[in-house]
Amino acid sequence: MGNFSQDPTARAADAVAKQYVGVRIQQAVPLVDADWNLLDDIRRADLESFGRLFIGSGVPAGSDGFRISPALAPANDFQIALGVCLVNGKLARNDGPGTVLYSNQPNFVRAGLTPLTMPAADRPFFVVLDVFEREVDHLDDPALVDARIGVETSVRLKREWAVRVFRDPEDVPQIDAPPAGHVFLRLARLARQAGNANITAAMITDLRDTQLTLLRKIEFRDNAGNLVVDNVRFQQVLQNTRTNIQSLLRYLTTGFNGIFVLLTGAEVLGVEAAAHVAHTAEAGLAQLNAFAMGNNGALRFLQQLYDAEQNFMLVWRDVLLQLGTSVKKYASYQNFVTRLSERLNNPNVGALTGLLPAINAGNLAAAVDMQEEIVRLIGTAARTIARGSIQVAYVNAPPGVLTIGQTVRFEFRVRSFTTQADTFTVSILPAAGWQRVLVDNTGNPIPNNRVPVGAVGTETTLFVNTTVAAGASQLQLRVVSDSNPAEIDQVTGLLTLTAGQPAPPGEDRIQFQLEVPFHATISGGVVTLTQPLQASSVGVRIFNNTGQTATFNITVDEVPNSRIGTWTIARQGDAATAPLAHGASVRVGGVSITPGADAVSTQARYNVSTNIAGATVAASLVIPISV
Repeated sequence: MGNFSQDPTARAADAVAKQYVGVRIQQAVPLVDADWNLLDDIRRADLESFGRLFIGSGVPAGSDGFRISPALAPANDFQIALGVCLVNGKLARNDGPGTVLYSNQPNFVRAGLTPLTMPAADRPFFVVLDVFEREVDHLDDPALVDARIGVETSVRLKREWAVRVFRDPEDVPQIDAPPAGHVFLRLARLARQAGNANITAAMITDLRDTQLTLLRKIEFRDNAGNLVVDNVRFQQVLQNTRTNIQSLLRYLTTGFNGIFVLLTGAEVLGVEAAAHVAHTAEAGLAQLNAFAMGNNGALRFLQQLYDAEQNFMLVWRDVLLQLGTSVKKYASYQNFVTRLSERLNNPNVGALTGLLPAINAGNLAAAVDMQEEIVRLIGTAARTIARGSIQVAYVNAPPGVLTIGQTVRFEFRVRSFTTQADTFTVSILPAAGWQRVLVDNTGNPIPNNRVPVGAVGTETTLFVNTTVAAGASQLQLRVVSDSNPAEIDQVTGLLTLTAGQPAPPGEDRIQFQLEVPFHATISGGVVTLTQPLQASSVGVRIFNNTGQTATFNITVDEVPNSRIGTWTIARQGDAATAPLAHGASVRVGGVSITPGADAVSTQARYNVSTNIAGATVAASLVIPISV
């Protein structure tokens, strides 16, 4: 386009190859356009090389440039965020105006782009930023004409950009080898769906490197723009991860086992898996202290930390827990391992998101929230505290209808499967509703709602005095271990209480008793086999407290995630009782138990149900079993 004495592009390439970094104008020497052009081109090449080699390609801190997001309308389109992006040292700017879409981007026609169409089949695409330069003369910019003399001044070199869409994988070679004078950067991946003209957020994966700078910091903001994760918070969570893992290692090697106790090969694997988590946290702290980690780097690091913690969980689940309940009692960590697995992998853990799902969603705040929960859980594993589980059931309802102004008492039973006695805090839920007070058996309020619960095999009764008011209210108990709230946290079913109506029937209208063990003993509700590798059994007596004659259906299964080793648990006897009068009891069989060679412990569940006045009444007895 321009009228040059020499080709600027070729001359600049020659100068760069010769490592020229400047042009010196001499006196009494003719000055030609080529020298001026070369001076500008050399300096620009030097600056672009610095950006390409020492900074990289991406979006700087404070900008969200060229982020791809769904378009509100029309279909087969997406939005391109305003801002800047550095591509191989070339700074591209999207200044708008207004909302920039794929279909209305400034160079849609000039770049030869075509409208997007609805795919006939599911298929992936890459969204790519194409940065290039072109010469601009007075035809594009009339201001380049000097109005005083009516002559065009020097032409300008303008940086342009276009956002293109390429098929994956067919067009990947084109992305990797852009035309001369063009540089490409992958902005996003689209996973489009067959027959869907809309491009949704779930289809878009952001591929940009954000917070591009020589010194990187973590600055993750929520949708309102509030800073929710920064270097300080991320550093704290890594320090706590390292500290709590190190505390666990000290406890395992000097407290749980004793300082002079030799460790088995399985225990050494468990110690090494824990140490790997601490080493990973140390590596992250080193990157933070070097200001070498931004938001994307933090997510990638959390993936690395997840891998270490997942390996730790698997080693404990598949190796350490196999050491069982004798001598070292690693089986007491079953609940800890189960909760760790949930926090690592489950989509939802209460109001939080599991660590891996949060990482996969690119949500740094959710991932850090969950890692903080994991750190607290690991902290509890390093202390001599109650471990295991409890069962809480609503067992007894007040008689008659609920009368306004009346104070009635509801009873709940706590059955312990914990390694040691502990105090538990009882919360009455929901907060709104009738007046409900936790009391002792004499009716006096219990201070701070804290009650003692014994070790495995013991039962504790909780009493809730409720003052009936108009309308309806709900009642639910949450019982949480004071020493180990991360592992032992149980919630009852939700009861709905209505004035003028009877209270919901208790869940304890069916009761059980273990008896006649074969090749086993019964102590505190725990069945211990006396003849390992031989078939054993225990009988179960059913007591009918439903208020009428009933026939009970019987099934037997295992409590999920309770098995350590190989077990065969089955129902022994008939699948149903004969009609059983109220107040009577019967034993029609029990539980058949066959341990494998590697059996350590499990929990069988004896399930009974019947139909009373059109409603199902059911109860279960959990039977801890060990060799």
